[in-house]
Amino acid sequence: MTGASPHLPPPPLWKQAVVSGLSIFPISLLGNGVLGPVLASSPLIVRTLTFTLLFSTAMTFIALPTTTRLLHGWLHPTARTDEHNPL
Repeated sequence: MTGASPHLPPPPLWKQAVVSGLSIFPISLLGNGVLGPVLASSPLIVRTLTFTLLFSTAMTFIALPTTTRLLHGWLHPTARTDEHNPL
């Protein structure tokens, strides 16, 4: 692959946990605020399935990529300094 950046090691687990928490919170808040009242009278299995499908999809395709991109410099501080060092 031409122009591909070098492989970066994964960030520490505690940083991954922070990113996950920051990604989950707004989805959970919005989902419970909007869907909670709508699904309140639904059976538990329907509510759980609905939240699981919507939350996991939003996390995978929207929240985690966005949060990871915004926090890239914090997650990979050596990558940020290496970009400016041509050696």
